[in-house]
Amino acid sequence: MIAYLLRRALWTLSVLWVVFTLSFLLMNAVPGRPFGGDRGMDPEIEKIFRARYHLDEPIYVRYGYLLTDYLRGDFGISKTLRDFSINEIIAQGLPVSATLGLLALLFALTFGIIAGIASAVRRGGLVDHSLMAVATVGIALPEFVVAGLAIIMFVFILPWFPSAGWGSLRHLVLPVVCLGLPYAAYIARLTRSGMLDVLSQDYIRTARAKGLAPSTILTRHALKGSLLPVLSYIGPATAGILTGSLVEEKIFAIPGLGIHLVESVFQRDLTLAMALTMLYTVILCLMNFIVDVLYKVVDPRIKLDA
Repeated sequence: MIAYLLRRALWTLSVLWVVFTLSFLLMNAVPGRPFGGDRGMDPEIEKIFRARYHLDEPIYVRYGYLLTDYLRGDFGISKTLRDFSINEIIAQGLPVSATLGLLALLFALTFGIIAGIASAVRRGGLVDHSLMAVATVGIALPEFVVAGLAIIMFVFILPWFPSAGWGSLRHLVLPVVCLGLPYAAYIARLTRSGMLDVLSQDYIRTARAKGLAPSTILTRHALKGSLLPVLSYIGPATAGILTGSLVEEKIFAIPGLGIHLVESVFQRDLTLAMALTMLYTVILCLMNFIVDVLYKVVDPRIKLDA
């Protein structure tokens, strides 16, 4: 385990370095002066940027200074949000985005697993066909379409929830459901396939022959094995939820990091965009690592290998 952790840590650091280097090179390739010296920029702000990011130095010197700052956890200053450092922007927006993403992932896992189990148990019946039809539609519809339909239905036709904002449970419902629904649909299909495969195994037939109750067979014997495909999907689902939350935060005016990332692109706030890109990369690498460890917990036969 220790050897695996060391290999995985080195691999993660390599990925982060590659993402940092590519982001730095791409942002220096943007037309205009590096890191936001656009025409019409406030002279005082431009002076601060030139001193802060050593814009009069060669590119390799700027790269070294910026890499050192990132290693210290200093993400610099924003061109557009002048009253806040990027660290302060992240400190304010990350809890909001994390809450939205975690609740959406929890919603997707809960409803997806329940629907998948119900569909597998009632294979070929009305429940199975209905749930899989809904899952297919859920997979086909992107988050912004689901969000638009939800706003029309539950804001204008049935005014049950607010259309935008953050701060109460009613503000959470629509963004969480719209963000998590497509992933719940995919998890339902994965759970159904995994459950059907496990239920056809010899040890399940042996458990039935012993007279065990169906609920006991499902919870104690079949459920753990059927969740392996779901665990493998948590990594891609996390990436999808992270990128999807950018759209959801913009649609529902949620003050998370997503809306800052979108605005940083439109406003050419390259320092903020680069910092948020690195932050999302760290979160994604962390979630993939957690998924690998959960594989070992669920099935001890699996050997961890970086």
